[in-house]
Amino acid sequence: MGKTSVLKKYIILAFSCLSCLSTQGQDSLQVDSLYYIPDKGLKFSSQQIILPASLALIGTYLAIDGSLDKKISEKIIEKDFKKTRIDDFLLFGPGATVYALGFAGIKGKHNFVDKTVIYGTASFLAFASSESLKSITGVERPDHSANNSFPSGHTALAFAGAEFLRQEYKDQSIWYGIAGYSMASCTGLMRIYNNRHWSSDILVGAGVGIISTKISYWIHPQLSKLYKRKSSLQALVLPYYTPYDCGISMSATF
Repeated sequence: MGKTSVLKKYIILAFSCLSCLSTQGQDSLQVDSLYYIPDKGLKFSSQQIILPASLALIGTYLAIDGSLDKKISEKIIEKDFKKTRIDDFLLFGPGATVYALGFAGIKGKHNFVDKTVIYGTASFLAFASSESLKSITGVERPDHSANNSFPSGHTALAFAGAEFLRQEYKDQSIWYGIAGYSMASCTGLMRIYNNRHWSSDILVGAGVGIISTKISYWIHPQLSKLYKRKSSLQALVLPYYTPYDCGISMSATF
């Protein structure tokens, strides 16, 4: 069996497992508006942490074991592979899709300001968590370029965006969530293909990203009280990428 065929099987498996998240839960829709709308938020449930916790635990086990990480990388990476930068841009796809749909007139669960605060908070949590773990663990990257492999920051941000897209549009169609998780899964797989991360980095990064967005939704009703009477609130979220780093920048003006 060729390595390309193996890669395709991994892609199909990842999409099948991760896209199933789109079937979780239902929340009521809200009318889109520039200003504050009372938000009941996403109710905390222990079931919501099962998948991200499972991904993180499995990834941690693989990282400790080490041997399976190497075998998976050998199966996915082509002998004469050429690196691609698509993963440097695809990680922003799910989050950007939420705004594209809004500008196209397809209303999500929250207004522009609320969803920007939610996305900014989720991205900050995902980025801060992954960077903290990188500095603590000091795992060497597969290409030996640095000791900050575990977990994958690209994957954490991608899955934070995917869960954000799912939460905003899951009441309208299951396919929005599937599309978001497909983009995030592809981002993670490309990080392995480009020899930048181990499979354990991807799994833990996915778990970090998903739980970061859930936390953002859980705390948003309280956070929104800080600006609910500030009708002049303006918020902006922009992605950034450098040869050494990537992330989300957010600014808010009251």
